[in-house]
Amino acid sequence: MDKTPEFHTGDPVVVTGLGWDVSRGLWEFLTNGSKEVTSIDLFHDCNPVEFLLHRKTLKFMSKQDRLALSASAKALAASGVCTEARRERCGLFMAVGYIAFERAEAENICTYAQEDGRFSMRRFSTEAFDRVNPLLAFACLPNMPAHHISTNLDLQGEYLLTYPGPGEFYVALQEGIARLRARDLEWVLVGGVADQSNFLVQNHFSKFRPERPVMAADAAAFMVLELEDHARGRERKPLSGLVGLELRQAPSQKAPDR
Repeated sequence: MDKTPEFHTGDPVVVTGLGWDVSRGLWEFLTNGSKEVTSIDLFHDCNPVEFLLHRKTLKFMSKQDRLALSASAKALAASGVCTEARRERCGLFMAVGYIAFERAEAENICTYAQEDGRFSMRRFSTEAFDRVNPLLAFACLPNMPAHHISTNLDLQGEYLLTYPGPGEFYVALQEGIARLRARDLEWVLVGGVADQSNFLVQNHFSKFRPERPVMAADAAAFMVLELEDHARGRERKPLSGLVGLELRQAPSQKAPDR
């Protein structure tokens, strides 16, 4: 996205920590390709109890929240940044997937939101709304993954939350790098999370790709970025360096003849 020469000047941006959380079947497929797509177990529901300040908060966390916390905590641990150092000097820049919702809850709401066979806003806002577990609301808020990361990992720096898509992720990445170069932050935690093995997201994808099934995995991945001189100063060896930001659009395919 950013091809300007200014990106390549100054102190290089390096990766000092990586963390991810994906289903076992998907990981096997990505690492050796030994399975067919249709045979992969894509569902995953991690349990990041070791990263929680209070264990009871787990009941307020959706699958997407748990994935995000687990992957981001692993990235910070790998980077070797202690809690005291990162509190005010580490920012969070992330992309969050589509809102997740299971079929049973959706059908329950639809059933009680009908009147004379038609949708009723009055019944939806009263009777149907009261039929769902109040805790379910936390699973439908896209800012909750960022909340659980910042609260449990004590990140009090700047943050940016975007929504699914390569373009949105690159916006988060660019913003994080800009904060590093401006010396506003010493570290930035950049990544994304998506709960896709659920009814609502699968239904969304099926509308755009009705001709073939969609391989939709639950996954989260984060990386810790900092300037190279900063990493060397605390005696951390970079895992890799960022040499450019560029988003290439895939060549468009010719529409099939009708």
